[in-house]
Amino acid sequence: MKGILLSCVILVGACMPPNAQRTGVRYAALVGNCPVDFVESTSGFNSADYETLGHVTVAGYDSFTSEAKATLHPTVCEWGGTTVTIMGSLASLGKAATFVIHRKREATAAPVPLACAGKFVNKDGASIVFDGSSTAKMNFGGNEAPCAVRGAAASKVILTCGAGSQDGTFAADCSHFNLGGLDFAEAN
Repeated sequence: MKGILLSCVILVGACMPPNAQRTGVRYAALVGNCPVDFVESTSGFNSADYETLGHVTVAGYDSFTSEAKATLHPTVCEWGGTTVTIMGSLASLGKAATFVIHRKREATAAPVPLACAGKFVNKDGASIVFDGSSTAKMNFGGNEAPCAVRGAAASKVILTCGAGSQDGTFAADCSHFNLGGLDFAEAN
């Protein structure tokens, strides 16, 4: 097993590591040697300006060494990413870290009015209540958080709760809302 994992880490462009997980919107691959910004410190990183495409946990690296960058680069380009941050080191695995792949959001001319409003609930009981304007309330596991909502298209929104942002999409008939792969149905 370790040999397979090591082979995947070394040949990340040819063999997707089993510890890579894509989330959110999927983009076309960026061709060739695409430019990638490796952000060492997230203190000045505004996550609202980026979409999170997924994360990769890589053994053998706990920082942005030249080897880590070379290992991550093909996956970032394949996923259509532009930026990588470090989520954290995994001391329990020895020298390892989880790297988060982001894509810079394209600027929109003006916010688009939300197409849908109301309460949406997922199978686990989590809920999101959209007021039809620029705010929402998210409730996960009994923890409620106010969120800012920005319409990006008729059915697409950007939900920002605290320091994190996630893209979401309403069904054309407003019966469902998808947030990062989680499906929420309209509550009656």
